[in-house]
Amino acid sequence: MYTSSLFRFLKRQKAKNKELFIRELRELHEEPIKITVDKMDLNKIFLTGDLHLNHTNIITYCNRPFTSVNKMNKVLIHNWNKTVKRDDIVFYLGDLAFGRNKNKIPYWLKKLNGRIFLIRGNHDRGNFKSALYFDRCIIIYNGREFLLTHNPDQDIHWNGWIIHGHHHNNHPEKYPFINSVNKTINVSTELTGYKPISLNYLINLVENINK
Repeated sequence: MYTSSLFRFLKRQKAKNKELFIRELRELHEEPIKITVDKMDLNKIFLTGDLHLNHTNIITYCNRPFTSVNKMNKVLIHNWNKTVKRDDIVFYLGDLAFGRNKNKIPYWLKKLNGRIFLIRGNHDRGNFKSALYFDRCIIIYNGREFLLTHNPDQDIHWNGWIIHGHHHNNHPEKYPFINSVNKTINVSTELTGYKPISLNYLINLVENINK
């Protein structure tokens, strides 16, 4: 587990050799990175996914309430930055942008507040040098593990809670915002009010369900 080293690295305002650090992490740990958050302020940790910035057709596919892709981009970025402060942590669960003429991931990351962990989605390709990115990540709180992944269908052998994206609002019968039977939480932006949602809120939901 590389929790302390990871957060010391993130807290450095003028961090150097980020690319080297990420490469070392991935070489040392083939399994998902585990991050313990017991001593952290859960109201300063956020999750979201599937913004699909610059994706015109997503407005129709997911019945988003926007009249144009430019309007959608502006609202999603505004909601993010109004919710997330500069030093907050965001676990982003994949598919940041989409489309033939989409801007690259670094372009959008510069517009968004927070120290962002990018869980790579099926549409995330290209230059990731400006992001801390993983295929999966595990958050540990009070001894309970939450698997963060883009597509939950690829993690059918995981027995605990899964926080994911990918399905948007297209399969509400199987992947609603929260499914207490299958232990899944869908943080696709359509299901979280088009803004990131705090880890504290999600933890409280799970604890109430367990009670």
